Amino acid sequence: MRLMIAVIMLIWTLSVAAVSAQQNAQASQQKGADETERQDQTVQEAIRAAQKATESWLSLVDAGKFAEAWDQSSEGLKAIVTKEQLVGSLKIARNSMGSLLKRKVNSAGYTTTLNNAPTGEYVVLKYDCSFENKEKALETVVPTLDKDGKWRVSGYFVK
Repeated sequence: MRLMIAVIMLIWTLSVAAVSAQQNAQASQQKGADETERQDQTVQEAIRAAQKATESWLSLVDAGKFAEAWDQSSEGLKAIVTKEQLVGSLKIARNSMGSLLKRKVNSAGYTTTLNNAPTGEYVVLKYDCSFENKEKALETVVPTLDKDGKWRVSGYFVK
């Protein structure tokens, strides 16, 4: 009888321990899922803010206001490209393609690292575009979060 009671107590103890472990695992998974969801929301907010800043910058470029676009660019871009260099490059690129006919977001991704760039917060935005003299183009615009907490364009490329 004592052996039977001991076996029942052992089974009960193991059952309680198993249920407790399962509850702890579920709580841990939920905590991890909640943290991942918060991170995902933060990344999505960053992408939206970066895209808004990018589209404002692109509207300047589309209007031929290249000097104003440089004024609105990131501190990192301004440190390596003079206003005259950016204005000259944009004039050549955009004048050869003609006016923008349409632009549609192809992709948007958040990262903290880019080749040949300091660690920071970046969003890589790719747009499918059509211009007067170039039917299909891919614009890649890279805004970064500047020290003042504002998103500004740090790179612009057209293929």
